Amino acid sequence: MMNTRINHSKSGHFPWNWLVPAFLAVNCMMMPATAQPLAGNYSIDATQATGGTNFHSFGDFASALNINGISATVTATVVPGSGPYTEQVVINTIQGSGPNAWVNLEGNGEILTAVTNTTDRHVLRLANVQYFTVNNLHIVRDTTSPAGFYGIHIYGSGNFINITNCEVDMSGTTSTLYGGIVASGSLTSILVTGDFHNLNITGNTTWGGGYGASVFGLINPLASNIVISNNQFTNFHSNGVYLRETDGAIVSGNYFDKTTSNVTSCNAIQLAQAANINAQVFNNFIQITQTQNGSMTIRGIYLFNGTGHKVYNNVIHNINLQAGNFTAIEVRTGATAPQICFNTISIDNPNPCTGNFYGIKEELSNTNAVLRNNMLSMTATTSGFKSALVLGSSATVTTAFNSDYNDIWIPGGNVAQKGGGLTTPVLYTDLATWQSVSSQDIHTVTIDPVFVSPLYPQPANTFLDNLGIAIPWVPLDVTGITRGDPPDMGAYELSSTPPPTPDTIYGVTEACEFSVQNFTVSTVPGASSYVWTVTGASLVSGQGSASIVVAFSNTAAQISVYASNAMGNSGTLSLAVGILPLPAVTLNLPPDTLCLNWPPLTLTGGNPPGGTYTGPGVSNGQFDPAGAGTGTHTITYTFTATNGCSASDTTFFNVAVCTGITDTKPETHVRAVPNPLSLQSMLHAPAGSHITGLSLFDARGQLLKTLSMKSDLIPLAGIVTEPGLYILRVITDKPSAETLKLVVAE
Repeated sequence: MMNTRINHSKSGHFPWNWLVPAFLAVNCMMMPATAQPLAGNYSIDATQATGGTNFHSFGDFASALNINGISATVTATVVPGSGPYTEQVVINTIQGSGPNAWVNLEGNGEILTAVTNTTDRHVLRLANVQYFTVNNLHIVRDTTSPAGFYGIHIYGSGNFINITNCEVDMSGTTSTLYGGIVASGSLTSILVTGDFHNLNITGNTTWGGGYGASVFGLINPLASNIVISNNQFTNFHSNGVYLRETDGAIVSGNYFDKTTSNVTSCNAIQLAQAANINAQVFNNFIQITQTQNGSMTIRGIYLFNGTGHKVYNNVIHNINLQAGNFTAIEVRTGATAPQICFNTISIDNPNPCTGNFYGIKEELSNTNAVLRNNMLSMTATTSGFKSALVLGSSATVTTAFNSDYNDIWIPGGNVAQKGGGLTTPVLYTDLATWQSVSSQDIHTVTIDPVFVSPLYPQPANTFLDNLGIAIPWVPLDVTGITRGDPPDMGAYELSSTPPPTPDTIYGVTEACEFSVQNFTVSTVPGASSYVWTVTGASLVSGQGSASIVVAFSNTAAQISVYASNAMGNSGTLSLAVGILPLPAVTLNLPPDTLCLNWPPLTLTGGNPPGGTYTGPGVSNGQFDPAGAGTGTHTITYTFTATNGCSASDTTFFNVAVCTGITDTKPETHVRAVPNPLSLQSMLHAPAGSHITGLSLFDARGQLLKTLSMKSDLIPLAGIVTEPGLYILRVITDKPSAETLKLVVAE
C-alpha cells in the first residue's frame, strides 16, 4: 500500500504510482421535528460531528440555513486547520435575513474545493441570497475537473452581498468557462442577466481563468451599487473585471497583471453594452508582464458602450509585450462621451516589439470622449503603429475627441492617427500638425515626464508642475494627495518631498512551515510605489503595491518595505516572522482492499491521534465501502497541532465486489483454486517449487499466524478457519515471496 504525505513522502508497500483525488463526504443532518431558526455564533469544523453550535461541513451549514432560516445575525467561523473541505455548496434564499439579520461566513483562510463540470460549475453558490458576507475563504479549483468553474457564484439575484479578502485559484486555466467571482442569472453561463444590487467585491485575489470578477445585471432595473475595489486579478484570459447592465458601478484600487504566455485577446477592465451607465473607474494599476501575444490585442480599459462613464487616476504601465498589440484605453461606441482624465499611460518597454501600441483609442468613430490631464509616455520601439490618440476611420477630426491639457511624449511615434484598423491610416506625427488639423489639444505639451522607472511611473520632471486644469470631481491623486490648483497631469501630483515611512506591516508574526501569507501596509500619502524585500522566504506577488503574498519555507523570515516617489524613498519598516513547525503526521491503514458489502470500518492508524479522516465514503471517522463504491479511494488524515499548524498524510482503500481472487497469474506464481475461494480451495506452488512458509494477516493487518512447511499443495482450510478477507504472505524455495489477498466465502 502506498502512502503519500503532504510536504514529504515515504516509500510504499505496493508499487502503486497513482492516487485518486479525495472528496469530502457531506453529512446528512438529522433535523428536529420542529426546526429552530439559527441565530448567533457557530463553527464549521470537520474534526467534529454536526451538533450543538458546530457543523461538520459547509454543506451541513448550508442545509441548516436552507431549512431553518435565521432569526438574527449568524456568524459561522471555519476553525483554523480543519480543512481542506471538498464539497460543492449551495446556499439558497435564507428565510429571516434582512438589514438586522446577516449571515457572515468567516473562512479563516481555509480551503474549499470541489470537482466541477459544465453542468455544476460552482464551488460556492449563493442562489437568490441577500445580506450575506463571505470573508477570507480560499477556493481552489480541483485540477481533475473536466470543464467549467465558478469559484463564488452569485446566482439569479443578490442584494447586500460582501465578498471580501477571499482567494480563488484557477491557476493553469485559460478558458472563458472559468470565473473567480461571478454574478449571473444562469447556472452555466457568465453572460446571462440577473438581478443584482449592493454587491461589494473587495480585497480578493484571483489567479487564472477567463474572468476575475463579473457582474451581469438586468436591463430594468439596472444593477446598482456594485463596488469592485482593492482586488488583485492575475492571469485573466478574457476580462479581469467585466460589467454589463449596471448603473453607477465603481471599479477602483485594483491591481491587474497578465503573466502567462497564452495568446489571447483580453481586457483588464471592460464595461460592456449600452445599458452600462455612469461607471467610475479610478485608481487602478494595470501592467502586462507577458511578452508574447502573437498578433492579438490586450486592452487596459475597454469602454465598449454606455454613457456617463468617468475614467481617472488610473496607472497603466510596465507593458512588456514584444509581440502583440496593446491599447491602454479604448472607447468603442460613438457619442458615448466618457470623461477620461488624470490617467498615466507608460508604454516604455526597452525591448523592441512587432505590434501596434495605442494610448487612447476610439474603435468606431466620433465617440466625443473628453480627454483632460492625461500623461502618455510611449518610448517603446515597434515595427507596428505607435500613436498616442487614435480616431475612428470615419471620424470628424475636429470633434471626435474633446482633448486638451495632456502631456504626450511619444518619440518616434505619432501624436494622433485616424483609422486604427487601416493598413494606411492618416498619421499626425507631431503636436503642431495635430493642433492645426483638429483644433484640439491647444494646451497640451510634449515633455518627457522622466518617470522613476516603468515599474514606478511617477514623473520627476518639474517642468510638468501645475500644467493641468482643475476638475472639481477629482480632488485627490492616486496616492491620496490633494490635487493642486492648477493640478499636475497624470495620476500623480508631483511631490517635493519623499513619502513618510509606512507605520505598520499587517500580517502574521509566526507562520507555519511552507504556508502562504499576505502582508499589507496602509496607503502612505505621496507614495507612488512600495518596495518590498523578503529574506528567508519568497515574494510571490504584489511587488510595487501596498500588499504582497509571501511563501514560507522552514526558516524564519524578515519582511521589509519602504515607500517611494520621484523625490526619493521613505525609511524602511521591517517585520520579523518566526516559523512554526508542522506536525509529523503518518497514516497506515492496512489492508488496502475491502469488500463492497462490508459494514463501515472504524478508521485508525493516523498519528498523532486526534486528527480528521476525510475522503470518499468517510464520515465521522468511519469508512463505508458501499458509500465510496468500487474502485480506489484516497483517504487523508489531517492533524492540527497546538501551534495551529496542520499536516496531512494519505493512503488508499480499494473497494472490490469480492467474488473471490482473480486468477490471472501464470503457472510461475502461487495460485489458489478453485476460484471463487472457499475453505475447500487449495494453494498451488509455482511449477517446480515448494511453499516453505506462510504468514497470515487479518483485514486490519494484524498477524494471525506463521507457518513453516515444504509442500507444493496446501489446503486452504489448514490456513484459515472461517470466511473473511485475509492477506497471505507466501514464501517458496525458488526463492521468492508473494502477497495474496484472499476473499474466502462460506
